[in-house]
Amino acid sequence: MNHFSNAINEDSVIRIDIPTKLQDKKFTVYAEGASYGAFLNPEKGIYEVFLDYRQPVLLYFTLDRSRRLYICTNPENSSSEIVKFPVANKPLSVMATLRGRAFDRFKRSLKYIKKILKTDCTGYDIKFYWELAYLSNTGLTAAANLKALVEKYKLMEQIEKIYSQGNSATVR
Repeated sequence: MNHFSNAINEDSVIRIDIPTKLQDKKFTVYAEGASYGAFLNPEKGIYEVFLDYRQPVLLYFTLDRSRRLYICTNPENSSSEIVKFPVANKPLSVMATLRGRAFDRFKRSLKYIKKILKTDCTGYDIKFYWELAYLSNTGLTAAANLKALVEKYKLMEQIEKIYSQGNSATVR
């Protein structure tokens, strides 16, 4: 991991290798998460994407008309199934898997949340993504539901900041 300064702990970084030249043009891989950056490795024919291993990792795979999304986290944070993906240098714990229409709904919903609601959700914990996966699986990705989900996690983020600063609220 010679791409980083000594300030970043290697244990907190996962590398996802995204092929640049695929023999089968119908196969794609995409990764999303709290990013440290991406670098082209022309010798290997890959983009090395470095993500925060302490944050949720989204892995998108497509082949022909088949689509699959894995919502993952560090195995230390979960008791779910542990998988060693061929594109990842470390194992991941799979929290949810989406296929087909649910995959499409999730992807559109995340785009809507980022673009329209102007919310970068990379700081949210795995529960946010699990809830978004549930909404995607059940077809409940209407704008009102997405707004409510984002507001819930914004409020939780504010509450966590208050408690982390040592402030306490008095309940009467």
